[in-house]
Amino acid sequence: MVKPTCLWLCLSLAVAAESPRVMFTVEPAGLALEVTVSQPPLAGLTRQGNAFLLPEPLPAQKSPWEYRIAAPGYDWETARLPAPGRGVTRYSSPVRLRPLRLEVEVHSFPAADLYLGQNFVGTTGAVHSLAVPDLLHDSLVLRRAGFRDQTVALSNLGVRGRQSKLERIPAAGSLWLFPSGWILALLGAGLAGLAAAALWLARRRGQKLESLQSLEASGQDFLLGSRLDQYRLVKRLGAGGMATVYRAEPDSAHSDAVACKVMRPELAQDEEYRQRFGREIQVCRTLDHPNIVRTYGGGSQGELLYLLVELVEGQPLDELLQAERLSLARVGELFLPMLRAMHYAHGKGVLHRDLKPANVILTRRGLVKILDFGLAVQQDRTRITVSGAAMGTPCYMPPEQFSLSKSDLDGRLDQYSLGIMLHEMLTGEPPFQGDFMALAMAHLSSPPPPLPGFAPGLEAVVHRMLAKQADGRYPDLKEVELALLPYLTADASAAGASGPPG
Repeated sequence: MVKPTCLWLCLSLAVAAESPRVMFTVEPAGLALEVTVSQPPLAGLTRQGNAFLLPEPLPAQKSPWEYRIAAPGYDWETARLPAPGRGVTRYSSPVRLRPLRLEVEVHSFPAADLYLGQNFVGTTGAVHSLAVPDLLHDSLVLRRAGFRDQTVALSNLGVRGRQSKLERIPAAGSLWLFPSGWILALLGAGLAGLAAAALWLARRRGQKLESLQSLEASGQDFLLGSRLDQYRLVKRLGAGGMATVYRAEPDSAHSDAVACKVMRPELAQDEEYRQRFGREIQVCRTLDHPNIVRTYGGGSQGELLYLLVELVEGQPLDELLQAERLSLARVGELFLPMLRAMHYAHGKGVLHRDLKPANVILTRRGLVKILDFGLAVQQDRTRITVSGAAMGTPCYMPPEQFSLSKSDLDGRLDQYSLGIMLHEMLTGEPPFQGDFMALAMAHLSSPPPPLPGFAPGLEAVVHRMLAKQADGRYPDLKEVELALLPYLTADASAAGASGPPG
């Protein structure tokens, strides 16, 4: 049996083997540590594993020693430990470092799962608190079936920086996931199928248009001889992109022939086009002015939509402008009735939106008639445009129609188009020319060209009508007429207008 005195002696010898060099240990072990002794000043410590050994000889110090300890991904720790002295061999409690934490919020499209290495963290769109040492050791990855894994770089998350030692570091960002190979193959096959279907539809449409064109070229028309309302279609007068116009003879000998505008059957299946044609019928019925083509009725018969209007025979204004140069007095004879007619229409709340020389007819009696209210709207109604496109003829369209502004429109919209027409009637050509994009840029930003050879007052009126902003134009067409009267009447030369150059 070992005597107690011997046991005490063995323990003393065992303790003496360590005394008094082992100071403290740091957890977790294996970190790249930075340790300094701030009190008392000390040259350094010797590391052995995760234990730190005191130097020799020990300085004389009775108060606790202070240690500053840090490691990558961990907060600085200040530890106050008893001063080592005789009999002190090892501290009983190790120094435990607290890891910095990062609040990570990742948004992805589509939503995905968030993994740290092989460990599931959570789903995107939520805030996750992660230890910075773990982030330094493993990669943060987004995973979703059918998509490639996406590594999340913390630099892409917009880390805003620490605010204090113990606060979490917020980080957030958005990422896009890209389909994996087999998903891309499926998408490619789908796109190829859509392209093939679109090509097939285009070919079918092309064949249909070719059939219609050949039918038109041959003069055949299945509607000729048909009856609509109390009229029979006897002659085709012309065709546009939306409708065909026929001469229609009445059943009664006491009635006059009319022009019957029939919507193309292939467009009649489209609800948006039907609404637009129906709006034209409704708008035209509200107008009754000597310088606007009169409407007699309209409606539907089976799948056909039709509009019955006054049959006007004469010369379109665009043909007249190509054939001759107009004097100021002649411009006044033609333009002032147009102003009065559109002022009347505006008073009824109707905007034309497609005023141009081709939509003005000079009858054999010398009357000016405005026609084709196919794009007209009533100011108190919601605008209808096909597929959201800019509607109108680019050469005569005001800036508002190019910009597709959703603001309320008024008569100053038509005033701009009339200003373009007036410029063309005075000079023989419109102020802006070119392709669609060139015209759009010119209408939106280019000033109108000067009118050399004409009175400065007349040029000022035209340029005000062509103001880029509606607020810069005349309040209404009555004001335009009053401004133009001194220049466009029979004795206009007395007002200082020298007439068109050349």
